[in-house]
Amino acid sequence: MLHVSLKNIKLDGKMEKNIVMIEKEDLLAGTWDLAKGFKIDHRALTKLIVKYKDDFEELGKLTGLLAPEIQKVSLENSQKMGRRPQEYRLNEPQCVFLTTLLTNSLEVRKFKLHLTKEFFKQRKLLNKLVVQRQNEEWRQKRISGKTDRRIETDSIKEFIEYATEQGSKNAKLYYMNISKMENKLLLPLELLKNNFENVRDICTSLDLNMLQMADLVVSRSLHDGMKKEMYYKDIYQHARDQVEAFACVMGRQPFGITKVA
Repeated sequence: MLHVSLKNIKLDGKMEKNIVMIEKEDLLAGTWDLAKGFKIDHRALTKLIVKYKDDFEELGKLTGLLAPEIQKVSLENSQKMGRRPQEYRLNEPQCVFLTTLLTNSLEVRKFKLHLTKEFFKQRKLLNKLVVQRQNEEWRQKRISGKTDRRIETDSIKEFIEYATEQGSKNAKLYYMNISKMENKLLLPLELLKNNFENVRDICTSLDLNMLQMADLVVSRSLHDGMKKEMYYKDIYQHARDQVEAFACVMGRQPFGITKVA
């Protein structure tokens, strides 16, 4: 079963959150992002969906917050409370129907075009993911990679305890930061732009091979550094340097690596 979030694509020359998600082998878009793209108040957009609820439900089940609660929570009050209004998540036919209900201002027309292109692109990606998931060699590679990932995770856990003892206040972030570091150094830019919930679920066999080896490189580097009683920041830097050297050997072009504070 696929459950992958796709984010961070370019819209009007800027890096914006992608509204299209792949979930359970279907394409979905949330009303919060649709409202932002169409430059329409989210509350007004959800009221439109409620008004034509029967029509939307002919095209698929409406998932998300119940309509009465959506109407009670204003955008302004939700922001003051530190959370955004919850939303409906529409499938592709429901999104198409929604666009027919909107007046074609310049902003709406431009976003309709973007939405059409995005669904087409993500449909191609979804088909590719489905085919890949059916490949036995890929599945076995994914399973073996999880074993090495657990070895690395155990090493990171030990390193976090080590760093905490040396005074680190945010050592638990190393779980996330080390994964991001490996991904940025080893994976193609087009995968990273989409910011998948678990990027390894959509990697090719070659990408999985490299990540699997990087996991072992990090694990060894962390253990060696702790054994030598190095300062925790120096240990992380050494692990990063080792993965970067490996990436260069493999012909990858690292970009945008941020050092951990």
